[in-house]
Amino acid sequence: MAYSDSRRKWLVNNFPGVESLELNGEFRGEKHSHILRKKDEYYKLWFGLAKTFCLDADVESFKPHQCAHHLNSSQNFCVNFFQPLRDVPEFLLQMFVEILHIPLKGKITKPDTRFEKVGEDATNFDFYARTTNDEHIYVEVKYTECSFGSKPKKLRDEFYCSWLQDSLYLKKFALNTAGFYKYYQIYRNISYIRSKCDYVVFLYPRGNITLSGQIRTAQIGDFPNVKIAYSEDLCSKIADLAPTDSLRDHFIRLRQTYFGTLTLPSNNIR
Repeated sequence: MAYSDSRRKWLVNNFPGVESLELNGEFRGEKHSHILRKKDEYYKLWFGLAKTFCLDADVESFKPHQCAHHLNSSQNFCVNFFQPLRDVPEFLLQMFVEILHIPLKGKITKPDTRFEKVGEDATNFDFYARTTNDEHIYVEVKYTECSFGSKPKKLRDEFYCSWLQDSLYLKKFALNTAGFYKYYQIYRNISYIRSKCDYVVFLYPRGNITLSGQIRTAQIGDFPNVKIAYSEDLCSKIADLAPTDSLRDHFIRLRQTYFGTLTLPSNNIR
C-alpha cells in the first residue's frame, strides 16, 4: 500500500474530533473519506490550537492551499507543528540548534517567524524564521505528497540565470538551467541559501520513501546548510525536550495523529 493511502486510512479513524467532522467531501468530482465537505472549514484541522496556544492574525488569514480541507494536508500539519513553537521562540531556537544542528548565533522572537513566506521568485516557504543576527531559516514541509514540485509550464530562464549566480551552492546551474529544473522544487528552495547565514530545512516523514529517494538523487548531501529532518523523529525529540507539559502533550498527540505507531527517534536528522 502506498504511503499516502495508508496515512489517509489511518487519519479517517484517528484524527482528533474526527467524529464531529463532515467528511466524504469531493476532490476533482469524486468523494473521498478523508476530505471535509466544506473547503472553508480547513481550520477545524488545527487541532487544539485555539484552546491551548495562540492563533495569530497571520495564521488565521493566510491563503489556504487547494487541499487544505484534506485530513492529510501538509499545510495543516505545518500549522499544527510550528504554531505552538512560535509561542516559545527560545525553544524553537533550541530545536534548530540542538536537534537540527543549525549553528545559529542570534535569537528568534515570535514576530520574526511566519507561515507562507513568499520569496523573490514567488516561492512559498511553509515556515520561515529570522534571527537577530540576520540568519534565515526556510522550511519546506511535506506529508503524504508523492513528489516535490516539478518544473513549471512556463520556464523562467532569464530570471534563474541571474538569480542562481548568487546562490551559495547552485551557481553551476546559472548557465545550465536544465539541471536546475530536473529537481525544481528542491533546488528552488536551496537557491535561497545565498550565504553561510541562510539555511533550508526539508521536513517530511521517514515513512515517505518516495520523497527520500528524490532527495537522494538530487545529491544535496554535500550542502551543509541544507538539513533533512524526519517528522516522526522530530516530534519525538521535541516531546522529550519540551519545556512545558502542554507542549509535550501536543507533540505526543501530533505524532500519534499523523504517524500512528512510531519507532524510536533516530539520529538520522542532519
